[in-house]
Amino acid sequence: LSKDEKEILVLRIVEGYSINETSKMLNKPEGTVKSNQYRALQKLKKILGKCNYFSD
Repeated sequence: LSKDEKEILVLRIVEGYSINETSKMLNKPEGTVKSNQYRALQKLKKILGKCNYFSD
């Protein structure tokens, strides 16, 4: 994940900030935060899938 993607995931998921709050903190448009979050989650899902993280 890129630095921006990690930062957004930490603020949104770990810290619990809203899209609006994250957008203001990072000085980025809300749409950019949303798309970067989506992209980061897709990458993370792919990474975890390769590690068989979700298999029994």
